[in-house]
Amino acid sequence: MPLIKRYLLRDYSQFPAAAVRYWVLSNSEKCPYFWVNETSDILDEFLQLEEANGCIPEQGITSSNIDAVKQHKEQVYLQHPAPILINTWRSSKLPFQVRKRPTSRPPASLINAVVQDHFHVSDTETAYYQGLVLRKQKPNYVVQWTDGYEQTYTPAEIQSLLYDPVSYVYNFNQA
Repeated sequence: MPLIKRYLLRDYSQFPAAAVRYWVLSNSEKCPYFWVNETSDILDEFLQLEEANGCIPEQGITSSNIDAVKQHKEQVYLQHPAPILINTWRSSKLPFQVRKRPTSRPPASLINAVVQDHFHVSDTETAYYQGLVLRKQKPNYVVQWTDGYEQTYTPAEIQSLLYDPVSYVYNFNQA
């Protein structure tokens, strides 16, 4: 079995009938990209990587599975009480499966935009959290983070926090 070098995309399109799955980059020259199902072993490794490196893009959240996804995110990923229930990967193509990188488009409105920031969670630990812009509180915006904490940001701060899934995938570990 090839070793996973990087997790690129989380997919809920077959959930809850089948496991959540991940599009990954492996060390295999013959088949460098493939799907792996979420298991407890995968989660033990992946959740720590996500806290340290940021949240990976997601797809496959639909009106028919949104309740199951919400429950899964709250119970398994501990995104309680406000998990992000928005498909952040908007391309119809999987990462690195076409010659041209997908276009990164900013949201049409800042309301309901997904943001991400790096927080100190203790004196020695940091972690990335995602949040959702809930409303405008003139002249600023209110963000609710996945842990339920709400914070107010200026429009410029929101712009700097906007989650860009294409850059996350394609610019990973580049200075």
